[in-house]
Amino acid sequence: MKERDRKNFSGPHATSAIRREIGLFSLTMIGVSSIIGSGWLFAAYQASKIAGPAAILSWCIGAAAVFVIGLCAAEVGRALPVSGGLTRYLEFTHTPFNGFVASWSNLIGAVPIIAIEALATVQYLSRLNGFGGLYDPAAGVLTIPGLMAASAIMLGYAALNWWGLGMMLKSSNAITIFKLIMPLATAGLLIFYGFHTANFDMPSFAPTSWQGVLTAIPASGVLMSFFGFQSVVTMAGEAKNPGRTVPLAMFGAISLSLLVYLSLQVAFIGGVPTALLNIAGHWQTLTFSSPFAELALALGLNWLVLLLYVDAAVSPSGTGLAYVAQSSRLLRGVQQNGHLPKALGGLHSLYGTPRVAIAVCLLLSFAFLFIFRGWGNLAEMITVMMVIGMLPAPLALAGLRRHAPQLLPDRNHTWLKCIELLAFVVITLLFYWAKWPQTGKALLVVAAGLPLFFWYEWKAGRSPATAVQGGTWLILWLLVMTSLSWYFGTIHDNSHAPGWDELIVIVVAGCFYFWGASGSTLTPKLERACRDGVETD
Repeated sequence: MKERDRKNFSGPHATSAIRREIGLFSLTMIGVSSIIGSGWLFAAYQASKIAGPAAILSWCIGAAAVFVIGLCAAEVGRALPVSGGLTRYLEFTHTPFNGFVASWSNLIGAVPIIAIEALATVQYLSRLNGFGGLYDPAAGVLTIPGLMAASAIMLGYAALNWWGLGMMLKSSNAITIFKLIMPLATAGLLIFYGFHTANFDMPSFAPTSWQGVLTAIPASGVLMSFFGFQSVVTMAGEAKNPGRTVPLAMFGAISLSLLVYLSLQVAFIGGVPTALLNIAGHWQTLTFSSPFAELALALGLNWLVLLLYVDAAVSPSGTGLAYVAQSSRLLRGVQQNGHLPKALGGLHSLYGTPRVAIAVCLLLSFAFLFIFRGWGNLAEMITVMMVIGMLPAPLALAGLRRHAPQLLPDRNHTWLKCIELLAFVVITLLFYWAKWPQTGKALLVVAAGLPLFFWYEWKAGRSPATAVQGGTWLILWLLVMTSLSWYFGTIHDNSHAPGWDELIVIVVAGCFYFWGASGSTLTPKLERACRDGVETD
C-alpha cells in the first residue's frame, strides 16, 4: 500500500477517528517534553553518587540504548501509525498474550510518571521558606499537605488534555522551549562561574568501575529520563505524514535531550566545591536536597536559584502534561486490543480526546502517588516496567519483516534484522542491570495483570491454553532473566570478574530473540492492514 493511502486511511468509523493534527515540530516537542522532566533536577546528582565522574558514560550508553530501541519503534510506527503505539504492535504481529504483557507493562510504566512529576515538583519546592511542611526529608516521602498539592498539580495536567489536543500541544510546546533553555543556561552558568576540573579525577574518573557506570543507567533515573522517547511513537496515530514525521521527531527528541543531560552532568561534576568533595571523601556520600539550586546558591547566583525553583515547577509539569496524553492513549490501546471495557476506547465527539481514558489514568496515578509517596521508590518501578514494555519494538519489526514487508518503508531487511537483534539484546541487558529485587517486583506486577487478560479471553470464548499460545517464550524470558538477576546479584553479589555475567545474558538474549521472532504470525489484524490500510480510530 502506498504511503499516501496509508496516511489518509481512517478506518470504517470516520466520524470517531483520532485527528491527525501533530506536525514535526510539535511531535518533537512532545518527545523532548516527555524526556526532560524531573530527571534533570535529580538524575545527574544520583548518577554521580553511583558512578562518580564516569556518570557521563552512563548518559551516553543510556541514550545509545534508547536510540537503538527507538529505531525499531520508529520503523514499526511508520508501518503501523496507530494511536497507542507500543501497546498495540504485538497484536498485529504476535498472539494476544504477547500483546497484553507488553501493553500492560507499558501502561504500568507510563501512568505513574504523571504522579512522579507532580511529586518531584512538590519535593523540590519544599526547600523554599514556607513550604517545608510538604515533604518529610527523614522519611523521604511527601506529607499529607504535600500529597494534596501534588494531586492539585495532576488535576491541572488532566485539564489541559481534557479540553482538546490543540490546547495540550500549545501548552506543551511553550513549556518545552522553556525546558530546553533553562537547563542549558544552568549548565553554562555553573561551568562559567564555578568549574573545578580536578573533580573529574577525584578519587578517579570511575571510582566504582564499569559496574557503577552500568548500574547508574537504570538505578539513578538515567533510563527513566530517556524513556519518554516512546511518546513520539505513541502519538504516531495523530501525526501528520507519520512516515516522515515519526523518525525525524524521534531522532530530534533524543539528540536534543542528550545534549541537555550531558551538559548538566558535566556542570554538576565540575560544580561541586572541591572542598566539599574532600570532606565527603567520595561521591557516594554527597548529600543534596535540590542539587543545582544548592550549587548556584554556593556561587552567589541568587537569581539563578529563583529561576531553578520556577523550573522545578515547569519542567516536571511539561512531562506530566505529555504523559497524561500518552498514558491515556496507551490505556485506549489496551482496550482496542480487547482486554478492557469498551468505554475506555471512546473519544469525545467535539474535542476528539479519550476523556474516559484520561479520567481513569488520573485515578490510577493518584493511587501510585499515595502508595509510593517518594521519588526514588516510584522511579525504580517505572524503569523496570518500561524496559519490559520496550519488547514490542524489535519483535513487531521482526514480524512485519517476515509477514508484511510491503508495509515497511525500509526494504533493507539485513539492516533491519541486525537492528532487531541488537535492540532485543539491549532491552534484556537493561532488564538485567535493573537488578534484584526490582526484577522480581516487575514479575509480580506482570502476573497481577494476567487475571484481567484471562477474563476477557474467556469472555471471547478462548480457553487458557489457547490464550497463552505463542507466549511461552515471553513467560520463560521473564523467569530466566529474573532468576539470573537474583543469582548474580544475590548469590555472587556482583563480586565476580566484570563482564562474564553480561556475556551470559547476551547469549541468552540472542536465543530468546530468535524464539520470539519465530513466534510472529500473520494475524487477522495484520492481514487487514495489508489489504485495507491501518485503522487509526
